[in-house]
Amino acid sequence: MASIFKAGNTALITGGASGIGLALAKKCHGHGMRVAIVDVNKEYLELAKKSVGERTSVFAVDVSKLEEWGGLKKKVDEEFGLCFLFSVLFYICIYSI
Repeated sequence: MASIFKAGNTALITGGASGIGLALAKKCHGHGMRVAIVDVNKEYLELAKKSVGERTSVFAVDVSKLEEWGGLKKKVDEEFGLCFLFSVLFYICIYSI
């Protein structure tokens, strides 16, 4: 079975500015992949881009809003073309007092 973790392949990771998503972005980058990190937190996105390194682009998108997916797809298609890994990681936190 062929691995998707190959140099030159592209990974699109939502929720990728921290936690499991950031760890996955670093793993993909370590295999020579181009990485597109998507998150709603712009501050964390910039930190993630510096942390992961070259071949990394970041996109500030709220993936809970369906209308934002179209713009994201267009940007990713233009910059990367085909994505070999697509990971949807986002968290919904409910706080009670």
